[in-house]
Amino acid sequence: MVISKEVCRLIESHFYNHEQEKKELQRRKIEIAEEIVHTPDPTGIRGSGTSDPTFHKAKKIEKETAFLQAWVEVVQATIAHFKGTEYERFIHDVYNERTRYTQAEWKLFMSQKTFYNRREKVILYAALKACEKGLVVI
Repeated sequence: MVISKEVCRLIESHFYNHEQEKKELQRRKIEIAEEIVHTPDPTGIRGSGTSDPTFHKAKKIEKETAFLQAWVEVVQATIAHFKGTEYERFIHDVYNERTRYTQAEWKLFMSQKTFYNRREKVILYAALKACEKGLVVI
């Protein structure tokens, strides 16, 4: 594989933690939105002038959650890409259910070589998506 072990581990960690990251992202967005709503306008003036407070609130949410959002999108794009293929069940069993590779081979009726080929293909696709978003360099 042309991808370093560190990048592989990073990508797999995001697959393993995908559900928790989605929940954390949603929680963080709500937390920031509530903070913004309860924070008074520093000028004390509402609605007059050229400033758009809603735009600034949205930019703050985007800025503080962009990194996590990008990784969630990479994982979701990878899952969507392999949907309807034998890789879909592989991703589900290995990353969502955290099935160990020997158990996954048995459960999915595949050889060790097939297991690692599928793993490599999933990681490669995710790495390319992560490169598109500027998250990793390969």
